[in-house]
Amino acid sequence: MLYEHMPEKYWFDNKGKMWKKRINKRDVIGLIHPRPFPQDQELFALYLLLRHFPGDPEALKDVNGVLCTTFAEAARLRGLLSDDSVWERTLEEASHFATPSEMRYLFVQVLVFGNPSNARELWERFVDHMIKLVTIDPNGSIRKGLIDRALANIEAQLSDYGMTNQQFGLDSPSPGCD
Repeated sequence: MLYEHMPEKYWFDNKGKMWKKRINKRDVIGLIHPRPFPQDQELFALYLLLRHFPGDPEALKDVNGVLCTTFAEAARLRGLLSDDSVWERTLEEASHFATPSEMRYLFVQVLVFGNPSNARELWERFVDHMIKLVTIDPNGSIRKGLIDRALANIEAQLSDYGMTNQQFGLDSPSPGCD
């Protein structure tokens, strides 16, 4: 059974810190905690493995007879980290509940720790989730200003890691934009 289906058949006992089988057969809506941030590579890789392969977490380290020492290694060998689709899914999932500020933070984490092959494409696909346009904007000038401020915020976050927007193919914010 995949991780996302666990709440349908089981409930988590906080006292015992374990999953227990549901007794009643009613339909349920379960909550799976949001996806971990990519900066915690081992936890993020475990999350990906649980979303794609059923079974005991420790057994997921066995990839075609090769026993991996980490979940990150197992995720790479299984092809879960081989292209930007994992980052697209990560940002898509977050876009349903995250604020624009949280989306920008997650985007920076993906850039710094996920090493996407086409950061600009990810930016263009999710930019509207990283800004909050709350008014009618017939000529697009308000949106352009919000995008500029979002780029400035992303650049400021990247600078904490000694990086810049340009390293990822993103535009620089306008001078004086904060």
